[in-house]
Amino acid sequence: MKYVCKLENVDCAHCASKIEKAVSGIKGIDNVNVSFFSEKLSFECDESLYDEIFEKVKEICRKVSPDSGLKKL
Repeated sequence: MKYVCKLENVDCAHCASKIEKAVSGIKGIDNVNVSFFSEKLSFECDESLYDEIFEKVKEICRKVSPDSGLKKL
C-alpha cells in the first residue's frame, strides 16, 4: 500500500535526499520518494508494517535534520 507523509522543517534539498536514501534502506519498504518542494515523503509497504516503519522514518528524519518532523496524512 502507498503512504504519503508531510515533512516539516527540512531545510534543504540535500537533507531531503539524505532522508530518501536512508528511508529506502528500511527493510519492508519500497518505492521511496521525497519531494523537498512539496514537503512530502511517500513510500510503499505492507499495511501491517506501517506503524513500525513510520516510527523508523521519523527517527531517520530527526537524525538527518534535528528540527524536522513527520506527520501522517
